[in-house]
Amino acid sequence: RAAEAAAERRAARHGASEAEDLRELESIFEDRARKKAALDANISELETLANKYGLTASDFTRDKMRDSIHKLRRSGADPRDVDNIKDFANAASGNRRDVIRAAEYAGERGGEQYLSRQGFDVPDSFHSNPVQRVSGRGQVDGLAVSRNGDEVVVPEYKGGTGEYRPNKTYGLKELSGSPAAQGAPDYVMDRMLSDERVARYFYDHPDLWQSVMEGRTRLRTDVLTTPSAGATSSVHSEYFVPTQEFIDKMSAKIANVGGH
Repeated sequence: RAAEAAAERRAARHGASEAEDLRELESIFEDRARKKAALDANISELETLANKYGLTASDFTRDKMRDSIHKLRRSGADPRDVDNIKDFANAASGNRRDVIRAAEYAGERGGEQYLSRQGFDVPDSFHSNPVQRVSGRGQVDGLAVSRNGDEVVVPEYKGGTGEYRPNKTYGLKELSGSPAAQGAPDYVMDRMLSDERVARYFYDHPDLWQSVMEGRTRLRTDVLTTPSAGATSSVHSEYFVPTQEFIDKMSAKIANVGGH
């Protein structure tokens, strides 16, 4: 009876955690919807004013803004309209970034929740932030370690309408070899080498890196998509063996962290 009661308590905690996860994602997607509505309103206002002078909202993207504003002023457009067009265009640009970031964050949090339910912890340096991405160009989207240390997952997060495109390849910066797709072992190892947080984490956890080199801790890539709240799934997962080139270069980067 005591064992049954303990199992019931674990199930209750698990259910409560999933409910909290769902509420968090619902809130993120609601925030994205509000930002999308603000973006659509700005574009509508911009389109109306631009049409007045034979132009469209697409004439006021960041790379076209200066030329289009110059054209309006030369044509004798009402200065108030020109100022309003600039304001709407700038607001739309900011709102567009907000919408993109909200979708990214939904993918990040959905993926982190998924990994947590699978028994993985996300180190603080890889944990997502609602305001801005903690990972930059050429870095990994995240990193998660199983609670018993026998597995490291390097996820690729996709949120909202973001799609996994296995046929699109990217050049490698750190490793030799041909361009590779997101989620492919070479792509993942290359990004791990490019991301100083990874070397720093292994420097701080030398036993884990030793276990990776010896093959006791397995490496896995996992592409996780979150198109809507409660709908996170893995669309590509693959275990891979680190190459000697990767091990040598990561070991050198870890040594550099320590100033050796």
